[in-house]
Amino acid sequence: SGKEAIYPTESRHIGLGVYANTLNSTGGATMLLWPFKYVGFQGSYTAGSFTIAEGRILARLPLSSGINPYLGVGYLNVTTERSVEIIGIKTRFQDSGASGVIGAEIPLSKGLVGYVEISGTSIDLKKEVTSGSITGTASVKYSPVTIGIGIVYFLF
Repeated sequence: SGKEAIYPTESRHIGLGVYANTLNSTGGATMLLWPFKYVGFQGSYTAGSFTIAEGRILARLPLSSGINPYLGVGYLNVTTERSVEIIGIKTRFQDSGASGVIGAEIPLSKGLVGYVEISGTSIDLKKEVTSGSITGTASVKYSPVTIGIGIVYFLF
């Protein structure tokens, strides 16, 4: 329609909020920085079944409706501590890797924006474990494709 969006993208630069990774059962904080109309950065830290720290570079397409699709690439680090039942020890699993995301930002009010996204990565949480004379490979199930949701308040 060519009319100005209700809450223009240009008025949102730095935002803080909450983020949840639904299929890996984590929740925590996120920060968004949109120094340019089309390019931004996101950092998030979530905890729960896993501890996930992730940084992303995002590209968005502002639309007149205010609902802006975006895609991005990032790097994440996943850790968890689990008991290996067969040999009765507790160990830490960790992996890092590239990630990709596609999503949409949805204005909820003047400073509040909702985010819904699908992201994917190639995280593989496997580890060689040893207890006495028993050695084996233990693994933890981590969903490589997940749905993320967030609510961010833009300070300015």
